[in-house]
Amino acid sequence: MISPGERMTLGRQKTVLFIAATVVALAGVTILVAGIVMPVAVVPSTSVELLITGSPSKEGNDVPNDTQEKSKAWRQDLLTICSVDLRPPLFDAPSLASATKVGDSVTQGESPVVQVATLSVRLVGTIVEPGHSMALVMQPTGDVKLVAPGEHFEDSGVAVMVVKIERWKVTVLRAGQQMDLHLPTLAEGEMP
Repeated sequence: MISPGERMTLGRQKTVLFIAATVVALAGVTILVAGIVMPVAVVPSTSVELLITGSPSKEGNDVPNDTQEKSKAWRQDLLTICSVDLRPPLFDAPSLASATKVGDSVTQGESPVVQVATLSVRLVGTIVEPGHSMALVMQPTGDVKLVAPGEHFEDSGVAVMVVKIERWKVTVLRAGQQMDLHLPTLAEGEMP
């Protein structure tokens, strides 16, 4: 054995490397031989169909057993878990009362009395994705603002809150009144 203060000679290093390489090569050959020699189990098609669909294809195997019921319940639980949208929302939705005229104070249950004019903003695009929808709104100055449900923007000094975004329209709340902004209709042959 080599003491901590000694150094390995070149001949000893080669010997140790040769032994390590031999062990690795023998392990590889053993794994290869074991893979060739071991039998391969063929799964009947009805078992595969039972795993995929939950029901056997042959009419003689229609008797449900406890394992099939557990498998169906497990598969249903897995589908339920996989269908949940786990992404957090991109915004914190404020209360509806916060979309009144800028500077007004409204108490709970009281409706503001504000003259509502038409909106001077235009909807130029929507991005619809469950929980993460966005809308592109063009203001009269030509500025385009990207907004999500629950966000506010100003229209002629009045706060407007985005309530809902759909593919062709956006529902907003302006001074307590719900309004819809629609995407402009396209001429025939134009791409959306």
